Amino acid sequence: MKMSAKNRIIIWSAVSLVLVAALIGGMIFVNDYGYSLFESEMVEVGSAEFSASDIKSLDISWESGQIYISNTYENTDKITVTEYWDEDLAEKYDRDNLYYDLKDDGTLKIESDSSFYYSLIGLKTEEKNLKIQIPYGTELDSLNIDAGNSYVSVSGIKSGSLDVEGTANDAEITDVYADTLNIETVSGDITLTGGKYDEIRTETVSGGCWVQSESRIIECSDVSGNIYTACGRMTEKLDAENVSGSVECTISDLVSGYTVNMSTVSGNTDCNYNNAKSENGSVVSGDGSAQIDIVTVSGDISIQETDYDEYAEEGTPLDIDISTADEVNIEYNDTFISSGDEEYYIDSGETEKAGDFSGFLEDLSELIEDSEVTYDCYDYYYACSVELINYSADGETDTYTSVYFMKSCIEVYSDNHAESAYYCFDGYDLKNVLNLFESYFGDIVSYDDGDDAEETDETEAVEQGATTESTDSTSSAAQSTTVKSTDSASSATQSTTVKSTVKADSAD
Repeated sequence: MKMSAKNRIIIWSAVSLVLVAALIGGMIFVNDYGYSLFESEMVEVGSAEFSASDIKSLDISWESGQIYISNTYENTDKITVTEYWDEDLAEKYDRDNLYYDLKDDGTLKIESDSSFYYSLIGLKTEEKNLKIQIPYGTELDSLNIDAGNSYVSVSGIKSGSLDVEGTANDAEITDVYADTLNIETVSGDITLTGGKYDEIRTETVSGGCWVQSESRIIECSDVSGNIYTACGRMTEKLDAENVSGSVECTISDLVSGYTVNMSTVSGNTDCNYNNAKSENGSVVSGDGSAQIDIVTVSGDISIQETDYDEYAEEGTPLDIDISTADEVNIEYNDTFISSGDEEYYIDSGETEKAGDFSGFLEDLSELIEDSEVTYDCYDYYYACSVELINYSADGETDTYTSVYFMKSCIEVYSDNHAESAYYCFDGYDLKNVLNLFESYFGDIVSYDDGDDAEETDETEAVEQGATTESTDSTSSAAQSTTVKSTDSASSATQSTTVKSTVKADSAD
């Protein structure tokens, strides 16, 4: 007797439900216990370190979590690769998720276990974080990041090219020096600060784009997010296209001249040109050498000129006397050192007066004496700093000068921090400055007053792979322990660029 159509439907529906339930159970089992449906071809698993001289390029694929890539200013020649969980998942999961393979051509390939992230119906998306530290002075041929849904932070490195592709999370690039920079996201924001490039290209659908970096060519494309550019030395071309989002462009007085062509269908325009004139439908200023093309459909367009007075003019001498001071405050290697304090803990366990401050200042003066500004640039992070205090007889008119040593320049706060300027000059080498700091203060660790102990424990937790994203990102954005953190906040309101008030190692 033939089975009725109704019974066949019921039976096959039941079979389908059983198969779906089995599939879901298998996916949960796979993800919770670490079995892989799609075996990776990578040959190693876990965290590791490599000789920097062996690595020419980095090729990273990380589906979900956070990616932190930064310089380390410690005395090391090793590139370290570390994976760690966010704190709320650290106890639940205890297995490696990182595969790596060093190719014969010097390319280090790093992947997360894709089977860990994907079930066939997308049930499991637990995140794991990747941290890579590269010794200062190391130059890569290329850095490629397939970020998936991961947040990306890259700071302080030097590479021939930097390519980032992501979906819904943000990408922040700070103080990077590269020939070409290409970033694509879907809804994640793109933020570029400091550093220097030959060409910058960004593309996003609904994310915003902020560019405050030096580049010969800048091309930005967006659909509904806003585009903002503020570039001190954009010397050849800016091309910005948007549909419904706005475009805001700040033109530096360091540009010798520019030609603006802009077009919008229904958006508003707000432009402020100094000494510019209209020629054949374009706005021309100076020699007209920099080409600025901005197109929107319904988005607004704003173009403003700005006086970049925080750059010391070319030919300006670095006129600061750092050879003598009544009190010296030094920030180096996450340690605050002051000649005004009575004692320090030394690695030997002995308690004694801190090092030879007068000798240090004399040697530091020799490194930068007779220096003269030769070009314009700025960085966001500083690696170390010196604050000089000279006491007054009345105790109320003490004078303060702070010097912040960055990758490509020195930032000086003078006149009791009322004024600041970037000094960039030939012959400046941050590594020489760091070596000098290390020779005088490398053995000094900060005094343990309870709060420092808590910070130390937190730092150690990062190395064990059990801290939250805030441990990485908050440390990078933490205000300096010197008085600069207060003064720079007011100073920043006078400039379109953000002053360097954060620590040098963004991933620590």
